[in-house]
Amino acid sequence: MDNLDFDRDRDLLERALERDAAAMREIVDRHKDHVYRLALRLVSDPDLAEDLTQETFLKVFENLAS
Repeated sequence: MDNLDFDRDRDLLERALERDAAAMREIVDRHKDHVYRLALRLVSDPDLAEDLTQETFLKVFENLAS
C-alpha cells in the first residue's frame, strides 16, 4: 500500500467516525477481498469466511472511535 492509499484510508476513517455511510461503504469495498481471503485461509469454509468478513467490518465500525 502506498502513501496515497494510506492517506485515502485515513480520510475515509475520519469520515466513518462521523457515520458517513458512503465512507463506510468505500472502506468495505477497498478491503473486503483481503479480509475474506484471510478468513477463508483460516476457516477453509467459504460461507463461514463470508460471515466472518461481515462480522469483522461490523466490529470495526462499532469500535472505530476506540
